[in-house]
Amino acid sequence: MDFKKEKYIKIILYIISCCTHKENLGKTVISVLLYFIDFNYYELYGESLTNEIYLKSRIGVIPKHFNENMNQLIRSHNLYYRQEVYYYYLIKRYYLRQIP
Repeated sequence: MDFKKEKYIKIILYIISCCTHKENLGKTVISVLLYFIDFNYYELYGESLTNEIYLKSRIGVIPKHFNENMNQLIRSHNLYYRQEVYYYYLIKRYYLRQIP
């Protein structure tokens, strides 16, 4: 069961490109969307789309490879992030540098 990095990165870029206008699109929301995409794919086809491992936490789910892939996307100049205030919380908002 190997982690499918290319598909994972494509899904992240797709989520950010479709949901950029949402005000709460931070790290937690992207993580939960990745989980639900993987879970729904598993329900339909009986196999995982990305073979990601999701860990349970008090704020939801945490994908195991999320931070390293986001850092790679930032280093390769596909994404950038800003810390923004959303109500009383400080969230990391991700933005695309170019449309995929």
